[in-house]
Amino acid sequence: MMLAMGNEQRSEEECRLWGSLRGPRFSVNLRGAEHLTPSDAVWLARGTIKSGSMGADKTIAAVRDYIAAFLDANLRGRPMDPLLTGPSAEYPDADVTTQNQLLRSKP
Repeated sequence: MMLAMGNEQRSEEECRLWGSLRGPRFSVNLRGAEHLTPSDAVWLARGTIKSGSMGADKTIAAVRDYIAAFLDANLRGRPMDPLLTGPSAEYPDADVTTQNQLLRSKP
């Protein structure tokens, strides 16, 4: 699983890594969020860490839900959660790339 915060574009290195991965893989980028968003800094420095248009609470919920869905499906053998199959109305800031898609950098 690749989890990114606020990437405007994917690096060529990330795209090469994605293309080299075998087996289950999933990528989610939370638009408008900062790299520190999934850390305690989002709570300790509330209002100074950008968390995107969803706000800190919903962005952190998205991080937790995407990670849990990926681990449940790939380590526990549970059915694939809809979060892992494409865009989610619940988390509109999440750019999702499934294992059957290419991770692309923007020109």
